[in-house]
Amino acid sequence: MYGTYTTSTTVTWTEARIRYVMDKVFEDLLNQVNAGLLRREAAAEWRDDFSYLLRNQAVERFQVQFRRPNGTRAGVEYRVIEGGHVVIDEPSGGNDYFGFPSGTKATAVVRYRSDCPNLDAVRAEMARRGWGGRGEIMSAGPVDSTYSRDGCGLERSRLGDWD
Repeated sequence: MYGTYTTSTTVTWTEARIRYVMDKVFEDLLNQVNAGLLRREAAAEWRDDFSYLLRNQAVERFQVQFRRPNGTRAGVEYRVIEGGHVVIDEPSGGNDYFGFPSGTKATAVVRYRSDCPNLDAVRAEMARRGWGGRGEIMSAGPVDSTYSRDGCGLERSRLGDWD
C-alpha cells in the first residue's frame, strides 16, 4: 500500500518560552548597561517591549544598534526562529561592549512580521510606548549565539563594525 503522509509542526510562543529567551536578552542588555551604553530603565523597557512583540507574534527581528561619536555603527540582532526546529540553547554574553568609546548611543529597531493578524493594533501599542518608525535595520553578520526553549528561539548576530 502506498500513501502520502504530511506532518507539520506548529510551535507557539508561550509565556514561559518568552520569559526564558528574554531573560537571556536582558542579560545581554545589562552587559550594555554595565558598559555605559544604555540606562537600566531603558533595558527593562526594551525587554518588556520585545516580549510584547513576541507574545503577539508581531516581530521578525529586533536590533540594538550603537552609534559611536564618529558616526560608525555596530550592534546586535535577535532574529526570531520558530516552528520546532530550534534545538540549540547557548548562554548569553560573549560580546565586549566595553570597547565602545564614551558617547556611544544605543537605539533599538524592530522589523515587524507582515503576516501578523493584529499588526495595526500592535503598531498602535508600540507608538503608545514611545516607538517611532525612524529606525533602519542593519545587515547582520553570522549567528554567534542561539537562545531557545521548546522549539522557539532567537538567533543573535553582530551588526556592523566592532573594531
